[in-house]
Amino acid sequence: MDANRLFLSLFSEKMRKGEIKQNILPTWLTICFYHENLTNK
Repeated sequence: MDANRLFLSLFSEKMRKGEIKQNILPTWLTICFYHENLTNK
């Protein structure tokens, strides 16, 4: 499975549950970190 697609599906699931709104900054930093790792491979 595509790592990007898997991560995005997990992210959107968390968004629907409302977990991200309470914790947006760490989540955003995590997204940036994962994105860097995925694009630099």
